[in-house]
Amino acid sequence: MTNVQCTQEGCQVSVSGKCLEGFEPVDTCPYMSVATEAEGVLTTERSPGNFIDLPQGEALSEDQAGTVASNGLSRVVILAGPVGSGKTTILTALFEAFLEAPFGNYLFAGSQTLIGFERRCHDARVSSGRLVGETAHTSVREGIRFLHLRLAATEKGTSTRKHLLLSDISGEIFVQLRDSGSAVRDMKVLGRADHICIIIDGDKLLEPETRHIARNDARAILRSILEAEVLSPSCRIDVIFSKWDLVVSSKQSTEVISYVEQTRKAFAKVIGERCAVIFHEIAARPESKALPFAHGLPTLLRSWMTEPDIPQRRTLYLTDAENERELARLVRRVAATPGLEDAFNVRWI
Repeated sequence: MTNVQCTQEGCQVSVSGKCLEGFEPVDTCPYMSVATEAEGVLTTERSPGNFIDLPQGEALSEDQAGTVASNGLSRVVILAGPVGSGKTTILTALFEAFLEAPFGNYLFAGSQTLIGFERRCHDARVSSGRLVGETAHTSVREGIRFLHLRLAATEKGTSTRKHLLLSDISGEIFVQLRDSGSAVRDMKVLGRADHICIIIDGDKLLEPETRHIARNDARAILRSILEAEVLSPSCRIDVIFSKWDLVVSSKQSTEVISYVEQTRKAFAKVIGERCAVIFHEIAARPESKALPFAHGLPTLLRSWMTEPDIPQRRTLYLTDAENERELARLVRRVAATPGLEDAFNVRWI
């Protein structure tokens, strides 16, 4: 005796005989199973079918992001900043820009986190029922999550597609990194980052009481990361002044922009020659009409997607001069030079 059953929630095929997915005959549905009663024992066998493991669409864990990165050319971007500085708003504005047209000379070529993007965009849309759009803060309970875009360059003769993995991490975690070098070293994903984006809240730059706090918090986060020495040599630093529309429309815009210039110098001093640094003024979702939607994002996106220019190191040949004392001592002194192998490819002959 056999009985057709379905593993899909809500399917009434065993009662009505009709498949929820519309398969005819019903036993061709990959969700169907056949219950067989033999010798008083009921057993269930799943009907054969070709199953495709599709992404769930939610934000990716570190391991899932690592799997994506291993499957092709990829760029990993860490957006770092305190709570409310605009990290998630930058991500949602970038996604929505691709809903309209190619953006920043790139075409949308897919995403494994469409549901994750849509969840984060919802509160800023009319469908949310809100009078004023906003972006929900990322909860610290979510841990380290990544949103994924696959992009293709639009330049003629270029068909290369790259995975762009963008972190969505609570600002509370970066406060922990600011205060603890061990917490920085425990965050292994920093070693894989191609870009570290330090975000300074432009809204807080407007008032003298908060601007110093905003700058010092962001600078302390960056200093903690740099001093832990966890970044790869090719990692680049982006310093982002978010909510730039509030700055340019402020009555104190001249004073604030002057303070921004001082901030650039302060960050350049912290970074020194350890990493390449680029400064950006971003208005991802402007509250005023002073700047257009996604202002500054095309330049930021191109920066993320461009491979760094790593100069080819010269080869330094050292000889093991055992029979000549003076030459041997010279070679040993040269070989003991700190950082020699960082600057040259050392070859012993």
